[in-house]
Amino acid sequence: MILKLLKRLFRQGGRFFIPKLQAELPKCEIRVLQDGDFEACEAIYHLNEPTHSPPGYFPRFSNWLRNRRALILARHKIIFPFAAHISRKANLRR
Repeated sequence: MILKLLKRLFRQGGRFFIPKLQAELPKCEIRVLQDGDFEACEAIYHLNEPTHSPPGYFPRFSNWLRNRRALILARHKIIFPFAAHISRKANLRR
């Protein structure tokens, strides 16, 4: 317990603390949110809105999402990891 506290106190600024995972993450890509992600994020919000958000909160969420004051990361599931490799090779042969 004390060791964990000391590690948190003395870790370098700007570094993420990632706790030991209970299970392995599925193959995915994590990147900074891009403009093309807004619609998907808002759709996920609407799906969860009835049970997790107060009525009328969506405009505030949407503004926060788009104003870029926070670092927001997007996770994308990789379904066919070899598809990008094949696609790159095909483009090189043209």
